[in-house]
Amino acid sequence: MKVLRGRLARRWAKVDRHSRLEFSVYLAFMLAMMMFAALISSVVILRSHNREMVDRTQQWLEISGDVNRTVSALESFDGSDSSRGLLVSTQDQLRTSVEAADPGLTGGWLSELRSLLPSLQAVAEFDPVDEVALAHATALAQDLERLSSQIMVDSQHAARASSDALASWVRWVVAISILGALVLGTVVYRVLIPLNRSIRRSLTKLERWTLASERDATRRKLSTQVADGLDAATSEAQAYDVIRRTMRRIAPSLKSELLLADSSMAHMRAEVTHPDNGGPGCAVTSPWSCPAVRHGSTLAFDDSNSIRSCPHLSRRGEPCSAVCSPLVFMGNPMGVIHTTGAAGETPSRDLVDEMSLIAGEISARLGTLRAFARAEMQAATDVLTGLSNRRASEDRVARLVNGRGKGVVALVEVGGLIQLNNALGKGAGDRAIRTFAEVLRAAVRGTDLCGRWGGAQFILVVDGMSAAATTLRLENIRKKAMEAFEHGGLPGLSICFGLSDTAGVVDTNSMLAVVDGALSSAKGEKVEV
Repeated sequence: MKVLRGRLARRWAKVDRHSRLEFSVYLAFMLAMMMFAALISSVVILRSHNREMVDRTQQWLEISGDVNRTVSALESFDGSDSSRGLLVSTQDQLRTSVEAADPGLTGGWLSELRSLLPSLQAVAEFDPVDEVALAHATALAQDLERLSSQIMVDSQHAARASSDALASWVRWVVAISILGALVLGTVVYRVLIPLNRSIRRSLTKLERWTLASERDATRRKLSTQVADGLDAATSEAQAYDVIRRTMRRIAPSLKSELLLADSSMAHMRAEVTHPDNGGPGCAVTSPWSCPAVRHGSTLAFDDSNSIRSCPHLSRRGEPCSAVCSPLVFMGNPMGVIHTTGAAGETPSRDLVDEMSLIAGEISARLGTLRAFARAEMQAATDVLTGLSNRRASEDRVARLVNGRGKGVVALVEVGGLIQLNNALGKGAGDRAIRTFAEVLRAAVRGTDLCGRWGGAQFILVVDGMSAAATTLRLENIRKKAMEAFEHGGLPGLSICFGLSDTAGVVDTNSMLAVVDGALSSAKGEKVEV
């Protein structure tokens, strides 16, 4: 090495000054050209890499969105035309995205998606839909959810790797520009740094989208679970049990309660409290005195002592934070579900969203149960007396006879209504029927049925009692009814009854025929006022 250095030094000494200057200029020009070529190539490579990363990120987002829509379609698939059409459209979109996808995205999940497309087509075309098809749809939804998570993980890893590669390129080009000239350094700084920032913004956007997608998936899963549990409930008591379990799921360490209004919409009371922590004991007394109900949306309070806090929270003994979600069914307020925590702790966004979500599910189910209960009661109730109507009474007689139970069926008739209507008007006859219905309702047990059979006839179905005991009770009813008629100024009325026990009766028609015959025989023994 020393010998080579010495030879080069001797030859350089022999070169004149002008030649040295030309050589230095030529060397500087070559270095500048190399630096410029490196800069141009770096810019081209970075722009190409950035464009490829953006395209792949867009493909990831499109495929992930198609997968999530297909999962939603599978979860709601029940074989109806609407659910079948939704599944067909989503799986067509997924097939289009998968077929157009860049093979360089990844190997595993893309091939699995291609293999699942025939199964999706089979579920969409399966007719009729049975439990096997629904189980297949559920399994496909689980596989697609797993692939969606894998897509997000692969996209994040690829984005991070791309960002690291770009950062390395940026450092290399900046180092060359520092060694070169200020102009080249300025060009590098103005070209590559913005590209790096753009990639990082894309990465940040992707991470935020992933987090939002995970939260949406969690809320969608919770919504599905709550809706399925409430749909399985056939009574308010069963729905309350589902609500307790839901409270434990979304607020395991907080006090929670469900306040519901009565039929008059003038009062509210706590129907459900947290199974472990109890309820906060809200002091609201009616739906319209609750700020959340008046606003029609979920309200969150950081501290009950703050200026904007709910006045019912400020009257509590200790300060707290709270989230209140109103229950509204078909535009009518039903109540509110709320939870409280320590004062100064801002309720999380997830808690607020979950409270709003379950409030909608609870109000829909409880409103539906109450609407069905009102419809059933109206369908089984006589309008004039409020007693059971003939259809409900026949059902009760059929249950008693077909169940081979011990009991008595009696028909009671109020006579003289035609004469009373002719003398005092039809209103007097209606008043007589209502008066007797009140006497009959007050005299029977809670397990017995009393109903209006039709016109001036009433039916009484008594469980577990003999005919003799029932006769004594009917005599007492007749005595009280006569006193009520006399006190109400309803003269000229009579009461007679016929009854039969279930012994030896084989069907409902024969039972009613026997009782009707007994009533016809008893009509000659009327007691008049």
